[in-house]
Amino acid sequence: MIKICHLAEHLNGEMDGVYNHIKMIIKVSNAQKFEHFLCFQGNKKIEDEIISLGGKIIILPELSFKLSFKAFLKFKLLIKELNIQIVHTHFLKSYIIAGITNVILRKSVIYNYHGLFIKNEFYGAFKRLLYKLSHFVICLLRGVQIAVVPSKESKKQLLTETKLFPRVDQYYNGAERYSETKQIDKDLVEKINVVEEFKFVSVGRIESEKRLDRAIEIIYRLKQSNIIVHLFIMGDGIKKNSIVDLVRDYKLEEAVSFLGIVQNPEDYFKYFDCLLLTSDREGLPFVIWESMAEGLPILSTSVGGITEILTDVNCGMIFDKENIADAVEKAKLLIKDKSLRDKLGLNGKRAIADEYNVEYFKKFIDNLYSDLNSVKLTT
Repeated sequence: MIKICHLAEHLNGEMDGVYNHIKMIIKVSNAQKFEHFLCFQGNKKIEDEIISLGGKIIILPELSFKLSFKAFLKFKLLIKELNIQIVHTHFLKSYIIAGITNVILRKSVIYNYHGLFIKNEFYGAFKRLLYKLSHFVICLLRGVQIAVVPSKESKKQLLTETKLFPRVDQYYNGAERYSETKQIDKDLVEKINVVEEFKFVSVGRIESEKRLDRAIEIIYRLKQSNIIVHLFIMGDGIKKNSIVDLVRDYKLEEAVSFLGIVQNPEDYFKYFDCLLLTSDREGLPFVIWESMAEGLPILSTSVGGITEILTDVNCGMIFDKENIADAVEKAKLLIKDKSLRDKLGLNGKRAIADEYNVEYFKKFIDNLYSDLNSVKLTT
């Protein structure tokens, strides 16, 4: 049995793409061959879900703090004690902790890129310098074996920022085809169905990089053109109050509904007309695959791997993130032409069934872990 430890410091379990990615790995990988541990700061809901999937939990509270010697020391002791062979990291701090520790331990370490590395607006100059130096040392001393990325564009972005990783492999998460809903909140369905206008839905954390202000601007401009639509927002986050204020400023209270955290949002996609994504930055979010699986057409900013999938599959439309006028024109086209929406939705469903289904991801993950372990055994 090969033991894999997933190390991640920012999981909250609520519409969390990285967490969904980890769950998917545990769910689809060969249970007879791989044993999964999740090492994170702790969360009862997440702990229960991981255990229900057959995984095991390691609580490391130090992941919530700044990088400290104690975090490195405790992680090193845990990996040795549990005889973990592969550490699969999902955020930058996790990667630094595992990579530096692995200079001594000589395990296999994976860095999973999700659209953000060292160069971003969240880190000041000193922190960037510290992380760059740590990354250099890790790669120089072979503390990391591979980086994996969720799209071709993500691979290009990571390699533009750093070419130090010894190997970078690309995958697509894909999705299962959802044949029927499982847990439906009838009150939520009623709230959606009472709206007769064209229904957009936005899904995800309400945070700065998701740029829901763009979504509100699109709805406002459509209203100015006498096109009445409704935007449902699934999610929560630190920017919710500012978005609520913006809705009020634009006098769109009757055109925007906040649904809060929705469990299994894909179960409700059949009640909407179009998924709207307005992010500044993405890897390749799960909601894209889920929308395709449910036959929901997509209107999105051209960011991350979204462009390559929507273009290759022809299951939605993209717009430059600074070009709201183009977004509005494409929204008008989707609103007006139901046959176009049906065609885009069908294209997405077929692509999930034929090319981007979960079996391809399972094969990638199983091969990734098996190959790393076999290389380790022969060195």
